Amino acid sequence: MQFRPLLTEPVVIRVDGVLQTQNVDWRFDNDNPSIFYFNRFMPASSNIDVLYTPTPTGNVTGDREVVGIDYSINFGGTGNLTYAQAFGRETNTPTPRSGTARSLNGRYSVGPWSLASNYRDIPADFVSTSSATLNRNERVLDWRLGLKAGKNGQFNFNNSNSSILTFNSSNSTFQNTRFVRTSADYTLGVDPSVGWPLTLTAGRNETDTGISRNQIDTVGVSTSRVLGGLTTSLSLDEQRVSGSQSAQVTNARIQTSYRAGSEWDFSLGYGLNQIRSGGQSGQGRDLLGAINYRPTDDFSARLSLSEYDSGSVSSIPGLNTGFGAGYDGNGFTSGTGTTFTGGATNGQNTSLSLRWQANERLGLRASGLIYRSFGSVSSNTRTESASFGMDYDLGGGHFLGGDLNLSTTTFGVSSLKSTATNATGFISGGFGKLAYRSSASVLLSGGIVNLPKTMSHLIYLWITNWGRGKSSVCRPIMEMSRDTCLRVSLI
Repeated sequence: MQFRPLLTEPVVIRVDGVLQTQNVDWRFDNDNPSIFYFNRFMPASSNIDVLYTPTPTGNVTGDREVVGIDYSINFGGTGNLTYAQAFGRETNTPTPRSGTARSLNGRYSVGPWSLASNYRDIPADFVSTSSATLNRNERVLDWRLGLKAGKNGQFNFNNSNSSILTFNSSNSTFQNTRFVRTSADYTLGVDPSVGWPLTLTAGRNETDTGISRNQIDTVGVSTSRVLGGLTTSLSLDEQRVSGSQSAQVTNARIQTSYRAGSEWDFSLGYGLNQIRSGGQSGQGRDLLGAINYRPTDDFSARLSLSEYDSGSVSSIPGLNTGFGAGYDGNGFTSGTGTTFTGGATNGQNTSLSLRWQANERLGLRASGLIYRSFGSVSSNTRTESASFGMDYDLGGGHFLGGDLNLSTTTFGVSSLKSTATNATGFISGGFGKLAYRSSASVLLSGGIVNLPKTMSHLIYLWITNWGRGKSSVCRPIMEMSRDTCLRVSLI
């Protein structure tokens, strides 16, 4: 995912239109919730849709304006090429900024071969109305080559070369960071109900910040098996770190899920890792469990529990993985705000989410979260959060929706606490060939001991879909011809 998801909101993943169940069909990465993995072989030809709510940030200042344009050309069903450009500027601030971001994305397939490539150039002075698309100061070229090998085999090769400007607060200057990620994987995708499909992976991450240079090599193997309603997956990988500091990390994980009819499914996962660095060693573990209940298509409930202990090695000094650089700790694609190891930290997480389709027009959702962290290198905190949301069909192709999230964080035995209230809403619809969408969000944050409360708000509107109608295959892009689409956005 491009941004860290809000954990109190549901994450909806569909493969070729089929809804996937968390911890049964897919799972989050243990360290970085913006990365998820499927528990079974996923063909490169499958269409994967992910719907989630990004974690809100409160750093929107001044008046911001963005105007963008997209232009897409289709190549007779074998591929497409899309160019996007956005101009963003900031006013009413002591140092107003403006910049133009550009991207070029292409896909092409012929026979067993497939190629996808993307180039992005987002300058450091580019701003957007929120921490949304293109809000990263980077220049990156990434590409992916796929080959269908025989009846059940699939080979993929990926490379990403990124350069990003990172702000140095000590001298108020930008410094360049280079991040190169190369990986290859081979999957022998036999039917998991009759065998064990095998996936072999190998990759290398290289980082050069100008101050330190590090390299991380990873090799891994994973497999899964389906026996009736029981699904079991196994994975093992090893990472070797070289550069400013050396380290070796070994990870092993087993994940099981059981689907009891159409109403209940249960999942349980257990992971172990061992870290060796600088003459020290530590062992960590994590335990994840979840229960899903769906008696009808109109109601579902999910209870999830997790507990982890990251071991005794708190960190690897001098290590910079390249992840976490840039805007809001997420400058690179699939970046992470977490460190390479989160050692000497324990945590517990309990969450409950409910969804109810009251009638054909009204949909309601609610969720609650309790999270505790404690250890020698982390804040001893407890966070309680609740979220409520609704969607309503106004009729005539018009829709209204919104969410309210409340959270409170306390810090150990201290009387200090932090509170946050986030509200979002939208209205969308269409009149013939013209579609509209308007949305707004409000974030209130504060605490006690005379800590001031801050408020940020965001209101934006865009108009799209000026084409043949709602059934157009280019929706929400304007279809100029059979193979050409255009979208203009005012944000």
